[in-house]
Amino acid sequence: MYTVPSYVTYRTEEDAIYITSELYRNTVRLTDHGLQKEFINLTRCGGCAELNTPLTRYLHEQELLVTEEELDHALHQVRSLLDNIFMVTLMPTEGCNFRCPYCYEDHHAVSMTRDTLDRIEEYITAQAPRYKQVILAWFGGTYSLQRHCAGSVQHCAKSAETVWLSLCCQYDHQWLSAE
Repeated sequence: MYTVPSYVTYRTEEDAIYITSELYRNTVRLTDHGLQKEFINLTRCGGCAELNTPLTRYLHEQELLVTEEELDHALHQVRSLLDNIFMVTLMPTEGCNFRCPYCYEDHHAVSMTRDTLDRIEEYITAQAPRYKQVILAWFGGTYSLQRHCAGSVQHCAKSAETVWLSLCCQYDHQWLSAE
């Protein structure tokens, strides 16, 4: 049985149906009303037993219509990829000097202690060599108020000889990335 997997979404916009794989990031646009009707029927029936039309064959080629075995294979690939990633989210400070007018925070300058930072560094140093990719995500207050924390942790991850290191910073709604 061929089905539309849950990572595939579709929407109608003007006179077209857009079918998108959130996993593979590809999109198919259906403008022909006959193909649109076939696709809607396909989703209502829960899929099809055979690839007996040009649309079903094309959707299968684009991995928008798959068998259970193909879905299991795709999920295995994703799991394998994620098993090679070590991600740590740090919140070294809640302090912020931006004072944005829409902010809901009370701006208490609570920061990570040196003892906590030392334990985090030990943990990252021990774990990072087992992975191909290390992602350090900064969450919380302003990066500039505790820049030494991120630099210290980034240095210990780099010294662990990881293949790829990414440092991401988030201040509530704003993201910066430095690689």
